[in-house]
Amino acid sequence: MSRPAYVLQILSARVRFARGAVVLAVLFAIAFLFSGCAHAPLNQPLDKDTPPPESLRAPAENTTDLAVFLFFSGGGKRASALSYGVLKALADTSVSLDGHAHRLSDRIEFISSVSGGSFTAAYYGLYGDRIFEDFEKRYLKHNTDAALSLRLLNPYWWFRLGSGYYGRSDMAARYYDKRLFKGATFGDLLKNGNRPILSINATDAGNAEQFSFTQTTFDLISSDLSRYPISRAVAASSAVPVALTPVTLKNYSTKTSSATYVDPLLLPARKTDPLRPLTEREQYLRKIMRSYTDAGERPFIHLVDGGMSDNLGLHGIIDASVMLGGLHELMAHVRMKPPEKLLIVIVNAEARRGGHLTDVERTPGSLETMRQINDIRGNQRNARTLESLMHLVEDWQYRDRPFTAAAQLAPEFYIVIVDFEKLSDDNEREFFQTLPTRFHLPDKTIDRLTAAGGKILRDSPEFQRLLRDLAGDNRGK
Repeated sequence: MSRPAYVLQILSARVRFARGAVVLAVLFAIAFLFSGCAHAPLNQPLDKDTPPPESLRAPAENTTDLAVFLFFSGGGKRASALSYGVLKALADTSVSLDGHAHRLSDRIEFISSVSGGSFTAAYYGLYGDRIFEDFEKRYLKHNTDAALSLRLLNPYWWFRLGSGYYGRSDMAARYYDKRLFKGATFGDLLKNGNRPILSINATDAGNAEQFSFTQTTFDLISSDLSRYPISRAVAASSAVPVALTPVTLKNYSTKTSSATYVDPLLLPARKTDPLRPLTEREQYLRKIMRSYTDAGERPFIHLVDGGMSDNLGLHGIIDASVMLGGLHELMAHVRMKPPEKLLIVIVNAEARRGGHLTDVERTPGSLETMRQINDIRGNQRNARTLESLMHLVEDWQYRDRPFTAAAQLAPEFYIVIVDFEKLSDDNEREFFQTLPTRFHLPDKTIDRLTAAGGKILRDSPEFQRLLRDLAGDNRGK
C-alpha cells in the first residue's frame, strides 16, 4: 500500500472514530438530560368523587363453616417455594363441607405476607389456581438475581438510578411487573371477589414498624390502594437494605382529609377502662397512626423489607387486635363472621446459619458473626410474635369472656407452624436452614422446598386434628 493511501486510511478511521465518539457523547448527554427527569411512579391520592371500592376495606360475606388464614414469611426464594408447597397441599386436600366436596384452598380467606413470601401470595391472590401452572417457570425456577444484575449493566438504568428519584427497588418493580404481574393493581384483586383478602407487608424506615398495603392503611395517608401496582408493593416488601433501595409513598393527608377517610376506631384512644388501662403498646401504635394523618409531619414514607419489623406477617393482625381489644373485636370490625373452625397456617422459612461457630476455637469472621447474630435475633423476634398471637387466641377462648354469649363465637382454632424444625431428618433440616436468602436457588432445591412445605403441613398434628374433626362432623350429619 502506498504511503498516501495508508495516510488516507488512517485519517478515514479517525474520522469514523470521531463521529462515533460524537454520537456516543450525544447519546450520553441525552440520557443524562432525561435521567434528571427519571422519577419512580408514586401512589395516587384518594378521589372524593370516585373513592376506592368499599370491598377493599372490608370483606363481603365470608364462609362460616371453615376459614383458612395464611401467613407467608420472608426468606427469599426459600420462603417463596415453602409457601408455594403449602398452597399446593391445601389445593390437593379435599374435605366434605355441607355434604359437598371442597378443597381446603377454596376456604382461604386471608393471606398476609412478607418479603419472599409476598411473591407467592400476590401471584395467588391475583391469578388463583393459575399459580400451579406457571409460577415455577415464571418465578420460582427463574434466576431473578441474574435478571436484576443484568439490568445494572445497562446504561439506560445507570442514568435513571442516578436521578435521585429512582432506586434499585423501582427498577426491580418494573421487572416484576413485566415478568409476573402485567400491570395489575390492587383494584384487579376485586375481579375474583377480593378472595382471598391480601395484605402485603413492608417496614416503614421512619419508625421501623410494619406498613401494610391495605386500603385501611392507605386511608391514613389519603391514598387510593386500588390504583397502586401490585409489583411495587411486592418490591417494597422485599426491599432488603443495601442490596435494594426503599420504595417511596407520598402522603396526601391533611387533618381534614384524614377525618374524611380514616376509620375513627383506629385513631382515638379506646375509652379508658379503669380495670384495663391502655398499654404502652396501644398508646404507641395510635401515636404512629396519627403521625400518618398529617402530611406536614410526614410528607413521604420510605418502605423497606417487611422482615425488618416482622418476618412472619403477623404484626398487622396482632396490632389491630391490640388496638380494638381482641381478635373477636377485629373480626367484628371488618364485618367477618367468626367461622366454626379456623385453620391458621404460618409459614416460617427462618434460617439458622453459622450454628457451628461454637464448635471451634478459631475467632469467627465479622460477616460470619453478624450473620449468626441476625439469624438468632430474628428467630427470637419470631418466637415473641407467635407468643403474642397465642395470647390473643387464648384471650378470645378463655380469658375475657368465659361465661358470656360472645364466648360461643370463638372458633375452634387449628394453628400450624410450617418450619424446618418440624423435619425429623437432621441432615435435611440443616440443609434447608442453611440455604441462602437469595432470589435464585437451584431447580432441585426449589422442588425439595415445595415438597417440604406440603409434607410439614400434612404431617402436622393440628392439621390432622382438623381433618379428623371435619370427617367426624360429616359422619354426624
